[in-house]
Amino acid sequence: MTNFFIVLNQLTISDLKKRFPLLKKKGKKPTRKIGFIHYIYDDITRNHRLYWNKLSSIEKKAVAEVIYQTPDESGNLSFNAYHFKAKYNRLPTYFTRHHYYGFIADKKKEKTSYLMLFFYQNNLPTALVPLMKHYVEKPEAAGITIVTEDKLPKTIHHKLKSHHKKRAGAIRTPKIKILYTEEMVSYEIDALLRLIDTGQCTLCEQTLHVTQATLQKIDELLLEGDYYLPEDDWGLAKYEGSSIRPIRSFAWPLLLQESGLVKRVGKKIQLTVEGKKALNAPLNEIVSVLYQRWRNKKVIDEFSRIDTIKGQAGYIMTAVPQRKKAIERVLQQCPVNQWIAIDSLFRYMKVNGSELRVCQQEWKLYISERDYGNLGNRENGENFEILEGRYLLVYLFEYLATIGLIDIAYTVPYLVRNDYGDLWGTDDLAHLSRYDGLLYFRINPLGAYCLGLAQQYQPSIIEKKPALVDLGEARLLRCYNETFAKMLANHLATKKYCMHTGGLTLIIPEKTKKQFIKGLQNLGYIYPQEKL
Repeated sequence: MTNFFIVLNQLTISDLKKRFPLLKKKGKKPTRKIGFIHYIYDDITRNHRLYWNKLSSIEKKAVAEVIYQTPDESGNLSFNAYHFKAKYNRLPTYFTRHHYYGFIADKKKEKTSYLMLFFYQNNLPTALVPLMKHYVEKPEAAGITIVTEDKLPKTIHHKLKSHHKKRAGAIRTPKIKILYTEEMVSYEIDALLRLIDTGQCTLCEQTLHVTQATLQKIDELLLEGDYYLPEDDWGLAKYEGSSIRPIRSFAWPLLLQESGLVKRVGKKIQLTVEGKKALNAPLNEIVSVLYQRWRNKKVIDEFSRIDTIKGQAGYIMTAVPQRKKAIERVLQQCPVNQWIAIDSLFRYMKVNGSELRVCQQEWKLYISERDYGNLGNRENGENFEILEGRYLLVYLFEYLATIGLIDIAYTVPYLVRNDYGDLWGTDDLAHLSRYDGLLYFRINPLGAYCLGLAQQYQPSIIEKKPALVDLGEARLLRCYNETFAKMLANHLATKKYCMHTGGLTLIIPEKTKKQFIKGLQNLGYIYPQEKL
């Protein structure tokens, strides 16, 4: 007796009768359960290929995925809807079930689907496997999709909600910005260590966080500022998603303190002996120390930065170092110097069974309101983007990109991701986290070295643009008020020959001075006598 016969015997006579109209074999209809079992068993073991050919393309993929999987501890071959949908982005109608109650969404399709002859309570009988492997090809493994830099999108269209239209305004299609972080971190580490060495960095009492004044000083030192500038922030209330700043300037003090390059002395942070040596150390050695020490310890739980998700009591969250090492193992499977879409990485992790876990009791996490908005109502795996995915975004965006391991392509986070809209209490949110704007990343040579993907560090060759351009000699002209300065900077007679720096001052390039004076005279004004 094969396991297929046993599987059929475990069904009710009602379940057996449902399958009978699909069978090819004709003859007298059985009246007893044992008759139905023998009838179905005999027909399917003879005509399985015929029924396979009647399946749709997506249904054939469902059978193939199960045939070539490893049986579980009980020896069962079960269809995993979560992994299948992650890989193919949809499910066969036969496996489409209501979100909460588990019933078949389309009864008619259930009755007519030939998948009923292959699946019994979501299990495929192992006895059918050797019969079907002769003609069912093994599915391709899910890989990580790469994108060439010239194919990266330049903008992204907002998924606007009606009550956010007034804020979106002109940025319905915000630009995507690319940052090559390897070059940036080389400057920023040196600048930050020297700032700390001057004694200007102060910590808040009883925390590892710097004061607001110190945060501002760090922000001013960063090349191009923080990821998001003040003008990028919509100034949302907490129930709408709150502020998107700071990110890099928040991360740097924590990274440096955990690295052992700086230490707390009273309210100040100062360079350690190791920190002073780092001022002259190779970039890859400094960054490797930053990465390894941050990866191995818990200074903060990075998930706490997702402040729209409440209930993050320490005992229900998983160990932070374990999460970071799980992410490292995933990154070590990624190609170097190749752009990867964040959603492609999510898909790869879901299909292949990620080891990353954020919370042990998801029902204790909630959005907006504990009873209605808790995350425990979702089926197994459906919280991946909300929990594991958002943790991954924090870790990549706020920490690995900040220390230069990955280059990034990102935009403002408002209304970019639509993976949280079905959660209770999210109607007013313009983003689930400030990190939702991270769209693509690539492991650069510095990241390859720190992640153990390269034995030696070979810096990227990036075409450098001049940081400074000599525009020649010029004169500074002070006007009697700002209105007059703006008028000269915008009037047809003079605007081509001067630059307004703000306030009362105009800059008059030497090469356009004569034209400016002539334009000024045409307006009825006299150029002042020059100071020697």
